[in-house]
Amino acid sequence: MNKPAMPNSFRTGPDEQGMFGIFGGRFVAETLMPLILDLEQQWNKAKNDPEFKAELQNLSTHYA
Repeated sequence: MNKPAMPNSFRTGPDEQGMFGIFGGRFVAETLMPLILDLEQQWNKAKNDPEFKAELQNLSTHYA
């Protein structure tokens, strides 16, 4: 028996159109979209950076 495909969720992130499954996407003011897109671009760079990961882990352990 095949497992049904998991719908896109908050854990897997939005699809290429910014949608989380069938329930919607980014609900922000249009004036904020350039900032949101920049934030997304910077996050995509940072999440694979070992130095960033180490700092995030340190802050999570000792601060949060």
